Amino acid sequence: ITKEMFIVDEEYSKNQGGYKCKYALRPEMTPSLVRMAMSMVSNVKLPLRLYGTFQCWRNEDTSTQRKREHYQWNYDILGIDNFKAELEVIELIVKFLQKVGFKPSDITIKISNRQIFQKLFDDLNIDSSLFSEMCNILDKINKLPREEISSMLKKLSGLSDTNIELIYDVMKCTKIEELEKYIGKSNAITDLQSIFEACNYL
Repeated sequence: ITKEMFIVDEEYSKNQGGYKCKYALRPEMTPSLVRMAMSMVSNVKLPLRLYGTFQCWRNEDTSTQRKREHYQWNYDILGIDNFKAELEVIELIVKFLQKVGFKPSDITIKISNRQIFQKLFDDLNIDSSLFSEMCNILDKINKLPREEISSMLKKLSGLSDTNIELIYDVMKCTKIEELEKYIGKSNAITDLQSIFEACNYL
């Protein structure tokens, strides 16, 4: 995300001490909220819920849905180590969308779980230190041509065409049963099943 920040350099002359300052417009609020939470975590009862609407800026290509300046609605939960936090966020999203007049046919909520990719990358013998970079590349899968994505994955991890095809197949899965064929039973699958069962109940 540092690549998408608006950076302003302010250079002072040697007569004024000869130092240089860097300022940035905040690209998102989560890191700031986490720092704030860490400073108060010993004095509060968990789970801790932090929420607000914040003005943010990203130095990126604009689209119809996304401008360089935007307001971000944050709802962060710290101190819950199971799927109940995700369920709470999903319920909040649904209630908000209903409140402003959207119908179920208007909205699709997409859910992912990073443990799916951790398990997949482990199975493909990809070095764990490359996890973030791999995910950053895959995050561009709908923005860049397939050949470019494949080239980036090969360059980073040395994956074969067959393994890259496997990653694409996993990313096309829309049912938990389909995922199980590729990564087997895992905590990621169990968590997703629990979330969907609870969503149906709600």
